[in-house]
Amino acid sequence: MGASRRSRPCRRVADARVEKAKDAPNLASTLNIGAFNIGNAGGAVLTHGYGLDALHWAVAVVAVAAPAVTWFAARLNTPRMPTNAKVADEVADAC
Repeated sequence: MGASRRSRPCRRVADARVEKAKDAPNLASTLNIGAFNIGNAGGAVLTHGYGLDALHWAVAVVAVAAPAVTWFAARLNTPRMPTNAKVADEVADAC
């Protein structure tokens, strides 16, 4: 019973975020879960004896890694464009 009382404010915050993102509730929920996981990772840095001095380094690693991972994922989903030589051959064949 005590755990549910403590989780209610977190639930209200999550529900408010999803309500604001009516057009994309799944995205809002995913981002909320991701932020929670990043917070857990920060807590792991603190509890493994690195202390507050290491927390800013962990945040910097996440800040640098996130765009790199996003770029890489976008590259994987982008279809390959034909090279100029292939396009030139196709145009020449069509004429």
